[in-house]
Amino acid sequence: MEEYRDNDVAWAVLESTINKAVDSGNHEIIEDCIKAYPSTIWVTASVFYLFHLAIHERQERVYNLVYQMGNDKSSVASYVDPETRENALHIVAKLAPARRLKTVTGAALQMQRELQWFNEWMKGTASSSTIVAALIVTVAFAAAFTVPGGNINEGKDEGKPVYLNNGAFMVFIISDAVALFSSVTSVLMFVGILTSRYAEDDFLYTLPKRMTIGLISSFLSLTATVVAFGATLSLVLLDKVKWIIAPLVIMACIPVALYALLQFPLLYELLNNTYGRSIFHRENRRMIH
Repeated sequence: MEEYRDNDVAWAVLESTINKAVDSGNHEIIEDCIKAYPSTIWVTASVFYLFHLAIHERQERVYNLVYQMGNDKSSVASYVDPETRENALHIVAKLAPARRLKTVTGAALQMQRELQWFNEWMKGTASSSTIVAALIVTVAFAAAFTVPGGNINEGKDEGKPVYLNNGAFMVFIISDAVALFSSVTSVLMFVGILTSRYAEDDFLYTLPKRMTIGLISSFLSLTATVVAFGATLSLVLLDKVKWIIAPLVIMACIPVALYALLQFPLLYELLNNTYGRSIFHRENRRMIH
């Protein structure tokens, strides 16, 4: 009798431990419990079985322990609660507890309402970025036909740029071409965002991909425009002001660095969330059951 009573106490303590560990997302404790007592995977905590509770609480790191299981993986994944007649898919389809929805701020956490906010943010960012990119297109296109120093007006080289054989002039031409092509790409990407159908699948890959390409192209066009402007000044002033190169380089780095500081955190988040590691994965290579 004492043995049964001790077992009941032990299981009660284990259930309480499992419940608190899942609630806090402490997958290490769950892993140790399963390794010590394999039947832990069938423990009932807060009405739910272990992995059903992990799904209900949206604790993906606890649920990821499924990927470290062997033959019982399919049994756990397809298990149907005899009382509620629900499996894991039924629990996934239900809205997460309010405390879990409020733990992290993000676009994809509160589904429809948050998608609407994400939609508005995408449109606003794309609209403002399109204006900047369009201005760079205009400047780069005009600069290609108004080269610094003008053109030769007589002789066999008539019509050719005066500084054609100058290294700084080649820097100007290449930078201007990069600025034009990258800014056109940026405009196309941002227009693609504004004219998107905004379907559910678009928010997962299509829109973030367009935003990523647009931001990278915008950064390249801005950098190339600044380089082209610096090359033009060096062509015009280098013969008269020998020390102009150093101030030009320093001043050119300021807007490029500011743009990078402002936009790279957003670009990193887009790349990480779109192409990074999925939230569902093996926590480590050890088998626990």
